[in-house]
Amino acid sequence: KMNEIYLEPIKYHKSRLDLIAQWRNESHESLRSSEYTSPHGQRAWVESMTAMDIYYYILIGDQLIGYCGLDKVSLSNRTAEISMLIGPQYRKKGHGLKAVKLLLQRAFEIYQLNLVFGEVYWTTGNWGFWSRCGFTFEGELRQRKWWKGKYYNSTMFSMTEEEWKQSSF
Repeated sequence: KMNEIYLEPIKYHKSRLDLIAQWRNESHESLRSSEYTSPHGQRAWVESMTAMDIYYYILIGDQLIGYCGLDKVSLSNRTAEISMLIGPQYRKKGHGLKAVKLLLQRAFEIYQLNLVFGEVYWTTGNWGFWSRCGFTFEGELRQRKWWKGKYYNSTMFSMTEEEWKQSSF
């Protein structure tokens, strides 16, 4: 279906990675790192991936609209950290919710995880998004991000496999 969101494992694809680098450079307020992302750096990131780096392009048809993934995967603890970046022109349209739903399905059904967690900085209003996805507020970390001359706190959040099974999400 041409206008449905789907996830495709990230592999080297120059134009897609160049676009992701551009989006990252336009979204520093929400990223862990505020450093410039180069196209070369994106390629190096993909080439350094291991089996524990589970990242996907988010696509509608053949149009890249973002990327998402599971990082810090611990098979022994059955945990991973979730992350996602939607291209600026595709935000606030429900695409992120659909992508998270697909990613959580993979996390809990394919990778057999028990807990998916994440962190969002107070430089954005993005906690509301993760809350709508069904994640539980875990706590606040103080002064986690330096941005435009001041420190910002962050919110930690998570979802267990049991919560995911019981959710309507």
